[in-house]
Amino acid sequence: MTSRLRLTVNTIRRRPGGNSTTIYRTTGFTESVTMPHLFDELQLRDVVLRNRISVSPMCEYSCTEGMANDWHLVHLGSRAVGGAGLVFTEAAAVVPEGRISPQDLGVWSEAHYQPLARAAL
Repeated sequence: MTSRLRLTVNTIRRRPGGNSTTIYRTTGFTESVTMPHLFDELQLRDVVLRNRISVSPMCEYSCTEGMANDWHLVHLGSRAVGGAGLVFTEAAAVVPEGRISPQDLGVWSEAHYQPLARAAL
């Protein structure tokens, strides 16, 4: 897809007072489409997401001994700054033997949580 037609958070703006969203394309054309509820808040128990867009988990293969590092902070943070309401981490092994590769994320000790907490809200 060319950058002229790519829809990003920067090119999509919610129209006040309704479920219609106006799309501003880099070509200068303005188009109105109906996208009900996509940009509405979503409450899941005590957590309120600012919209209903989520980023699915992606394996990073960048850990050492299962520890998250600066790569995770930048990767997950950039997805959150991009406008997604919910960003999932990659799968995390609860025992070292449960990893898909030696570079997978782990949560088998208390030490694994502190690096992950940096990327959390």
